[in-house]
Amino acid sequence: AQRVFPPTEHGRLTTWIGVGGSPESVLRAAAYRMPLMLAIIGGNPRRFAPYIELYHRALAEHGAPPLPI
Repeated sequence: AQRVFPPTEHGRLTTWIGVGGSPESVLRAAAYRMPLMLAIIGGNPRRFAPYIELYHRALAEHGAPPLPI
């Protein structure tokens, strides 16, 4: 764990990995066991469903619990 300065009010800093549509980025977020933030700038959000499925499968393969998306 790293210390954050100045200290946060509750002693924690919530972090996410932002992904813009690269399967490798989705796999990296799962490998680091970090929540996933999808950058959906335009178009139909349903086209990102395969990335969500990939993220869930990769988390399971790493033995990680489900994490927020």
